[in-house]
Amino acid sequence: MKFAVVLALAGLICSVNGATKVWKGPNNNYNDAKNWQGGKLPCAAQTLQFQPTWAPSTVFVQSSIAVNSLSFGTDGTLVLADTMTITLGAQATAQCSGNAVFKGQTPGNWDDPTNWETRDSTTQAALSTNTSTALDRLPCNTDTVQFPPLTAPSVRLNRPVTVNKLVLNSLVYSSASSISSYLSSSAGRGQFRLPNSNAISFGAACTTGSLCKCGTYAPDVLRSACSYTGSCPSTAGCVNPVKMVGDCCAVCGSVLNITSSSLNRALLENFLNGYTPLQTHPYRVSVTDGSHLQILVVGMNTMTIAEGIQQNLRQGAVSYGLSRSSTIAIEGSMPPTTPAPITEAPAGTKARCEEVQRVTDAEGNPVLGEDGEVRTTVVSFTLPENAGQSSGSSSNVPWYIVGALGGIMVLVLLIIVILLLRRRDSPKPAGSQRMPGPVHFVHHGSPRANVNIQELGDPTDSTTQLGLYEDLSGFQGGGVTNPIYNQEE
Repeated sequence: MKFAVVLALAGLICSVNGATKVWKGPNNNYNDAKNWQGGKLPCAAQTLQFQPTWAPSTVFVQSSIAVNSLSFGTDGTLVLADTMTITLGAQATAQCSGNAVFKGQTPGNWDDPTNWETRDSTTQAALSTNTSTALDRLPCNTDTVQFPPLTAPSVRLNRPVTVNKLVLNSLVYSSASSISSYLSSSAGRGQFRLPNSNAISFGAACTTGSLCKCGTYAPDVLRSACSYTGSCPSTAGCVNPVKMVGDCCAVCGSVLNITSSSLNRALLENFLNGYTPLQTHPYRVSVTDGSHLQILVVGMNTMTIAEGIQQNLRQGAVSYGLSRSSTIAIEGSMPPTTPAPITEAPAGTKARCEEVQRVTDAEGNPVLGEDGEVRTTVVSFTLPENAGQSSGSSSNVPWYIVGALGGIMVLVLLIIVILLLRRRDSPKPAGSQRMPGPVHFVHHGSPRANVNIQELGDPTDSTTQLGLYEDLSGFQGGGVTNPIYNQEE
């Protein structure tokens, strides 16, 4: 076992371009009480035992210390800040004696969004986590990654990553060869658990205002990031919750999907920062790739805010860099609609109803909404009492009375049918004959007299025809020159 002691030189952090992602995850700092067994820093006369859970480990000592002795149970590196010293041989006292055991912290995962803090590239002020998606909170290809000075970060990285610059112990690394040399050292191996020493590479910075994709938008990275964000908040308060491409959870709100290869992101964000309706609603901006940008406005009833942003961007399209081929689409959540309970109106009251009607313009044409669907509105109206009921009817009539009336009606119909059949089969007067089929007359106008339809004898008999002509004299023409009838075979 060996535990190297090295000296860290303090220096100034160089200013860098682009966004800055600062590590705030686990560390192996001597002065952090969480790294000591029992959660308490050692006193001056104790024996220090370095037994980190994860070996090898690098322990950073930020200030001079005086202890009784040191004991190293695993391989690792002890890093001292510039001009700091360790004094051994301090005598135990009643207030300070025994052993203090250094255990360290479990390495934090690079893909855990909670391990990073996003800072403004100009002011270095911390930005709210509500303004970015889970994947945007991880270091992007064009970002500067900064580990706080005078600290020993404890980092686990399971995949290759690309950044613009990396700042560690006040030194700026911008090439694979320089960072690879450090990561291969004992101090580097005690801070970073990597698949290999070439796991960190470097790319170009993002040009100011352009839509530079983050580079982390991959399904496996999103799954890894979402495994650390915990459970999602409830969206029971809305219908059709929305989710940005790089986020883990759906929320109640509205999303603008902008497609443009020339949009100036800096001007867009300046506009959003000063847009009054957004002062009371959190929002997020995310670039999924080099030509697609999303804006999420969080909260219920935010569709109007999203439409206002859309209108402002369209009106200032040229100044924002939007072209004719640019598109801005909106999707959003709606409040849940709870149907009113159906209750029976008291006797003597009027019924109140609602009807969904289409919205039309002055010419009667349907009005379309932003989604291309015909807009509708709910119209209320009142029905008069007992509307829809037959006059004289009553919902209070007993069922057995209704049944008895129905039976009587059926009996009457049967009697009528029997009488008609008996009349048809009754004997005919002598000298008459029945036509083989029914006779149909053609009516050519408004009748002026009733026509009696009687059974005819032989249609060739002139006497019978004459009687027929007289009966039809009230029809158009005053009479007929030929007998008019149709005989069904």
